[in-house]
Amino acid sequence: MENQFLDLHQIVQLVEIPNRDVIIEAYVQNAERIARTPGARKKHQAWDGGYLDHIVYATNYGIQLHDLNKKLGFQPDHNEGDIAIVMLLHDFGKIARYKKIENGWDYVENSNQAEQNFFDRAIKSYGFQLTDIQKNALEFVHGEGSKYTLKGRLMLPLATLCHQADVWNARYCPDNPLPDGQELWTGTYRHSEKTDLVEYIRALSQFKSS
Repeated sequence: MENQFLDLHQIVQLVEIPNRDVIIEAYVQNAERIARTPGARKKHQAWDGGYLDHIVYATNYGIQLHDLNKKLGFQPDHNEGDIAIVMLLHDFGKIARYKKIENGWDYVENSNQAEQNFFDRAIKSYGFQLTDIQKNALEFVHGEGSKYTLKGRLMLPLATLCHQADVWNARYCPDNPLPDGQELWTGTYRHSEKTDLVEYIRALSQFKSS
């Protein structure tokens, strides 16, 4: 189907074993945090559940770019599963912005380094088995930054595609997906409109391989 919009559950199923089981575990264990986390505090998807809105919307765009590249004759060294795992993980450090308190969750103004440290610990503790191409994409999904050099390219094709998708959703359409059925991309929704977002995230467990 042309321009099919995949929901979180469908995107997770694109991830290859064993990382599918691992990403499910990471999301399920952090379901309450994820349900609260915005895409950003002000600049994009700045609402409760906006983290997931950004992840899912940008992943869909990345898959569309991937399909377009193939139609144009490019032979990518990655597949939709690679795009899915990178996009599901690329902002995972942001959920460290919330801490558990007596009556729920409270926002914490973390530094970028604190979020990076949380991300690095999560990659190790959950046991992700990432390929070199996936590692490169996660390192440079937000651009080459201070590591930029005239000596050569640092971003491989997967990193470049995921970077495009991330920036497009964060800067070109920072308010998408639109609420209340206003979205033009058929099948799109805001996660905050789900009856129980936490349980929706926890329902990912049904897609574990064992």
